[in-house]
Amino acid sequence: MENDGEHIAYDRHYWTAQVCLVGHIQNGGTRVVPAEKYCECGAETIHQCQSCNGNIKGAYRGDLISRPPMGCQKCGKPYPWTESAIEKVSQLISDSDLGVAEKQEATSDLESILKNNPGAEIAAHRTHRRLAKMGVVLRAAYEGYVVPFAAETLAKIIKGG
Repeated sequence: MENDGEHIAYDRHYWTAQVCLVGHIQNGGTRVVPAEKYCECGAETIHQCQSCNGNIKGAYRGDLISRPPMGCQKCGKPYPWTESAIEKVSQLISDSDLGVAEKQEATSDLESILKNNPGAEIAAHRTHRRLAKMGVVLRAAYEGYVVPFAAETLAKIIKGG
């Protein structure tokens, strides 16, 4: 099929994914359709890191992915959807009624969660407890910008599951 796209190998086990700049995965993360330059949301789609031009790691062959990768495994730079989530939620944290120390901790925890670094699980537990103090807007921002991109186990912790 002309519109079926290409299964571009990322490595021997994974496909290259096509993801929009907002973070919506196209085609289950299994193929790239060059003609689909834009997502349903209107954002441009990419299949390569904008910093190093390395392919974006997609689905394990024979599988689909539900969450886009947070950063490039070739150069280490965060993808646009990760940077955007950090910026949006960080601004809301900054504008919140949390104390100065809590704002700093919340911002640090946010980055740990989205980057899934070694302290991410502890950060997710702190965030879950902190959400009770946060306003409706900030809780909604976590639900909309952090939970969809966080590792599944971290997302469950944040939501209280």
